[in-house]
Amino acid sequence: MTAAESWWRAWLDIQHNRVMLYYRTNQIQKMAHISEEMRPIVEIYGTPLDTSDFYGVLVQLGIRQERSILSDETVANAQKAYEAIAGSDYLLSVAFARFMLAFAHLVHGWYGDLDEAESHLLAVLKMAEEMGIILLCARSLNLLALLYRRRGDHRRVSTLLPQVIAAARESNLQEYMATAEANLAWLKWLEGDLAATK
Repeated sequence: MTAAESWWRAWLDIQHNRVMLYYRTNQIQKMAHISEEMRPIVEIYGTPLDTSDFYGVLVQLGIRQERSILSDETVANAQKAYEAIAGSDYLLSVAFARFMLAFAHLVHGWYGDLDEAESHLLAVLKMAEEMGIILLCARSLNLLALLYRRRGDHRRVSTLLPQVIAAARESNLQEYMATAEANLAWLKWLEGDLAATK
């Protein structure tokens, strides 16, 4: 690796981390600006991992801009992020890119591509369990429960909910505990137990 390649790869890593901060603080314009700065550098110096990260940035930008009703373009960017890294030895990055693709399919348009999302989520869950990545297990289980709820499949939601709650507790993800409680309230509502939905 030349000195220039090494310098630009470090620069790309810094920009990616900046975008993560701006994503968490919902600074859309800064995300968009950085992504445009990254594009030509990724095209010249980017490795498959850099390319995957770049398209991941575009997906995160799409999530913020489109308010979780994702466009065809954002789903295509998620596909590119996954394809750039799939088959590599960066198993954790592969799993997270595939998770992002699953999420994109889940919230694509008004109805989502639920079969595509489910296929990817089950694969990610298997990878996460094999690697012992509790956070990714929790995220995958949470999205699977949401997917089954969107289908109206109360049996699968009910079966999955104990795993969702256990993984959310183990990974200390309060937002997933809240989602699990919402799913539990939905199940109680279906049973006609309105008092338990409060």
